[in-house]
Parts: sequence; structure tokens; C-alpha cells
Amino acid sequence: MIQNSTSSLSQLKIDFQDVAHPSHELELTRSISTAIPPCAFADDTTMALKTPSNRQAAQELKTILQDLEEVTGLRVNPTKSEIVLLYDDPSEEQKAILADFGTVKEYVTHLGVVISQDYSQARKLTYDAGKTAMKKAAIKISAGISST
Repeated sequence: MIQNSTSSLSQLKIDFQDVAHPSHELELTRSISTAIPPCAFADDTTMALKTPSNRQAAQELKTILQDLEEVTGLRVNPTKSEIVLLYDDPSEEQKAILADFGTVKEYVTHLGVVISQDYSQARKLTYDAGKTAMKKAAIKISAGISST
């Protein structure tokens, strides 16, 4: 099952040149790795990345993000960005580096789904939020009020 999901996901990857506006002639300083499959909706994007191990690696990541901005027009705003560490136990230097990219959180929510290192916590928080939203929608529907 995991293999099928992985195969399906890799088929969904979009080459950045396919989405760049034809009027933009882009010459990026580096290629964007297909190993970084973003999940995006409007301007809300989630990326799975390795924690930069040092300042040089962080600078390389910033260059990739600048390339992404040049291609899409979307810029990463560190004051609004949230980071969840799924597998890493970062050193103090890595924590300081991560602060340049956003705020480290225990969990984050993307499009209504909670992402956390603790799967049970993420599942429960996602379920509870969905249940609350459904109750609110049911009350509005029964009262004849639009749910939007």
C-alpha cells in the first residue's frame, strides 16, 4: 500500500518549468530537487526538508527558497512560518539556524490536517477539529444559515 501511495505521489510532482508563466524567462542559479515534493494550496505550502546541519547548508536552503520565490512569486515569511521536527533531534546550532526559517512547534496544521511527530496526537487533534467543525456546520444548517 505504501509503495502504491509513493508511486502515485511521484506521478503528481510538477516540474517548475511547467508552471512558470511563459513571459518569465527564468535562469535559476541551481536546479530544484525533485526530492522536495511540496504540498500546496493557494499560498499555504508544506515542505518536507532535512534540518540544515550548518550555516552553509542553511544558506543553500535559502538559495533554493529564493529560486522557488522567483519561479512562483511566493515568498517564505519566517514570521509566519512554522516548523515541526518529525525525525530530528537538532543540536543547539541547528535550533538557532531553524529560527531563521520560522518557529519550531510541537505540531502544525496544514489544510485542516495536524502534522506532528506524535501520530496519535495528530490523529486526535485532526479528528477533534473536524468533529467541532461538523457540529458548527450542522447547527448553521438546521438554523438555515449559510455555512460559509
